[in-house]
Amino acid sequence: MLNEIKLKIGNSNLSNLSLTAQAVNVIVGPNNSGKSLMLREILQTLSSHEENNHFIIDDISLKSIEFEEIKGIVDSRKRDIYNPDNITIFDSNGHPSHSISEQEFYNSFLKFGETNPYCDKFVTNFLAGQSTLLLNGQTRLNSLTWKEYTTHSSPTNQFNNTVNKLIKDDNLYKKLGEYVYDAFKVYPEISLNGAQARIVLSKTKIEEHLRLSIKPDATEFLQNAQNDENTSDGRKAYIGIISEIIAGNPNIILLDEPEAFLHPPLARKLGSVMSKIAISEEKQIFVSTHSSDFIMGCIEAHVPINIIRLTYETGGATAKLLDNESLSRMMKNPLLRSTNVLDGIFYKNVIVTESDSDRVFYQEINKRLKEYKPEWYIEDCLFLNAQNKQTVGWITEELRKIGIPTVSILDLDLIKDGGSNFTNYLRSVNIPENQFPGLSTNKTYIKQLFPDIESKNSSLKTQGINFLDPDDKHLLETFLQTLNTYGLFPVPCGELESWLPNVPLGGHGNSWIIAKFELMGDDPDSSNYIKPTDDDVWFFFKQIKDWLDNPERRGM
Repeated sequence: MLNEIKLKIGNSNLSNLSLTAQAVNVIVGPNNSGKSLMLREILQTLSSHEENNHFIIDDISLKSIEFEEIKGIVDSRKRDIYNPDNITIFDSNGHPSHSISEQEFYNSFLKFGETNPYCDKFVTNFLAGQSTLLLNGQTRLNSLTWKEYTTHSSPTNQFNNTVNKLIKDDNLYKKLGEYVYDAFKVYPEISLNGAQARIVLSKTKIEEHLRLSIKPDATEFLQNAQNDENTSDGRKAYIGIISEIIAGNPNIILLDEPEAFLHPPLARKLGSVMSKIAISEEKQIFVSTHSSDFIMGCIEAHVPINIIRLTYETGGATAKLLDNESLSRMMKNPLLRSTNVLDGIFYKNVIVTESDSDRVFYQEINKRLKEYKPEWYIEDCLFLNAQNKQTVGWITEELRKIGIPTVSILDLDLIKDGGSNFTNYLRSVNIPENQFPGLSTNKTYIKQLFPDIESKNSSLKTQGINFLDPDDKHLLETFLQTLNTYGLFPVPCGELESWLPNVPLGGHGNSWIIAKFELMGDDPDSSNYIKPTDDDVWFFFKQIKDWLDNPERRGM
């Protein structure tokens, strides 16, 4: 089992990350950030005797093990059929790789334990490499295909497959049956055809005396079961993953995009089942995924979990850790759970708004920028609504902790809030506290510039900065620029409903957004279709994009 993993993040001089491996370790990030590469490098580090020049993995250490324990492991492993005094070393696919003498191995282990824990590749390979399984897409979809089997023990690789192992071990077969029935309410049975066998799925159990039989009654029963030709890819993938974990009995499981072919509820169940297997059978799982449903399944299993977020841009690579404690804190908050905040870990950028109407409107603005003013378009961006101003700050703060560039958009009436409410807005975007007094003083003065500030439709909300004369406008501009520097973007014209005054409309909330979209048009060829200009909300987005794209952005 793995203890510590050190990441070096390429050849850059960015600070390296060390993490303690947990039962479940999830790797996330935008596309092309290195998630799949990290899995492959873990496998290469554990399986190869050569020194590795990796981009992400710097080194891996194993959990400590006593000499008597490793002697028991050695005694239980296969010997070289040509030299019984040698121990056979297997590769990550379970195939014999090479052999070394038992004494040489013990010497390597003692060196491993007494000097440098990273010094000997023989020991690492023996303890971890040969008990590590990498599951790819093809492996999963082949779960119900015909495979060769034998009733005799064989040293060849020909019969090193899941079905052959299930035929020989009733306990493994029963365990697989429990998991498959729990997911699909069908039973996995094994159909025989000469020297080949395959898993099929039946709504009822085959009678025990017909199991693994070629009698006509068994053949007729199994012909009515679902097989590789008439079973969905989702079922094949799920069964492929679970059967390989059970039959292969690896200690370390590497799984790339488990959600492939699975609909969201099934991805969630897979996350829960795999996590429970990991903790109950003392295994470790490393998964790269784009699925928040899979991660929620892992979280709901209540097992120790790491989330490692990788990014890679022109400016360099980064790695951030959302550890078990931080993740638990985030998921315990019902407001954070309700906003799908976990989805943010899969995106390059996140924008958090106060309400769903705000989220929908700004998302549409970004879409039209992509079509007609792409230089101002914010790519790979998730828009979240946070229910209220306070929750905007919570979400922004949590996402920034794991390195996700996150912007808060708030209505300008935040200047009405005093005391801790206002300073919490500042604190959530990491504005230094020595700036709090000056910003609070400026806020107090700006409030006085709006004499009707307490009225329902005050000029602060309906006009914002446009209500002020040039001198006073400069003061508010300076105030907003300071907040913008840290990724906090109050709406300068007051609130959502004040954008695009050339498309006039009264009202608020959901009814407003529906009517506003109707006026903005949905046919790009129509003269009434609203397209980006160089001002108003379009320029507001340009300012947000500048902050998100700036590698020296403040507030992270």
